[in-house]
Amino acid sequence: MYHIDALLKEMVEAGISPNVVTFNVLVTGYCQDSNTAAAVRVFEEMKQQGIAPSMGTYNALVWGLCSEGKVEEGVKLVDEMQDLGLPPNVATLNSVLNGFCKKGIMVDAENWVDGMAQWNVGPNVVTYNTLIDGYRRLGKMKDAAAVKEAMAGKGISPNVRTYNCLIAGFDQSGDWRSVSGLLDEMKEKGVRADIVTYNTLIGAVCCKGEIRKAVKLLDEMLMVGLEPEHRTYNNIINGYCEKGNIKSAYEIRTRMEKGRKRANVVTYNVFIKHLCRMGKMEEANELLNEMLEKGLVPNKVTYETIKEGMMEKGYVPDVPAVQPSAYVSVQLFSSDISCNRPPLLL
Repeated sequence: MYHIDALLKEMVEAGISPNVVTFNVLVTGYCQDSNTAAAVRVFEEMKQQGIAPSMGTYNALVWGLCSEGKVEEGVKLVDEMQDLGLPPNVATLNSVLNGFCKKGIMVDAENWVDGMAQWNVGPNVVTYNTLIDGYRRLGKMKDAAAVKEAMAGKGISPNVRTYNCLIAGFDQSGDWRSVSGLLDEMKEKGVRADIVTYNTLIGAVCCKGEIRKAVKLLDEMLMVGLEPEHRTYNNIINGYCEKGNIKSAYEIRTRMEKGRKRANVVTYNVFIKHLCRMGKMEEANELLNEMLEKGLVPNKVTYETIKEGMMEKGYVPDVPAVQPSAYVSVQLFSSDISCNRPPLLL
């Protein structure tokens, strides 16, 4: 984004007086860019110009600060809102809760939820989903499941994100029985699985080596009208490659491209890595060149794969852009195809 001072000066010179909407856009933009230092400067400038921050201003800034782990600063803003006669709403309080959960401070998180009543605010489904995700991050799935049960006591129905978070957590802990139970419960309660549900399940069965089940899930997705993502296909491709079944992996790539999803850098990384493991250097080299011809930019995983899979085994790829100095030490697996799934977005 623009430098704050330059942008405001430009507006004044153009005869435009910044108002609360102007400042809210700036605060929100900087927070979305993970630049809360700039967002705070805009917030202070706003007050200096005599423009009172609105609920939207505070909510954006509290969310930004807590997302960056600056929960104490977020709590101070909540207190400031109260002092100004601008009581926080559930979105404000959920932002602070998310900050506690991301830091793994679950005692404070639970206390925060219990204290929402002092602002005459009741927890909603996002509140409980945030708590569940906090426990999931810590591997405390018994506590996460207990939060879901507590929701029912408050008359709040779990939604697909609730189930997705629990499914991911139980999958990560290897408790497939609980995953199956949750899937049955979703059907019972009419909660429709979404793309996140299917991606989690496909990743899980691929990590277990049950690739046929993954393909059945892919077919099921298409039948219910969900469009698979690159991650969906790449997980299955990696699963087949792990089994040494390159032919079936190529067939999934063909399906992907027929579904208007071009192979991306992760797709190529998977194929190149496994072809190198199988000693098929020429075929790996051809794919590397194909990737470059299609305008895809190699990433760190690509370079490390070339280094460890080709050059350290005595094979030099005939690609001028590949130089040993470009190699850096990184994990060989992309998070797109790792059996350790990334955090879910609530």
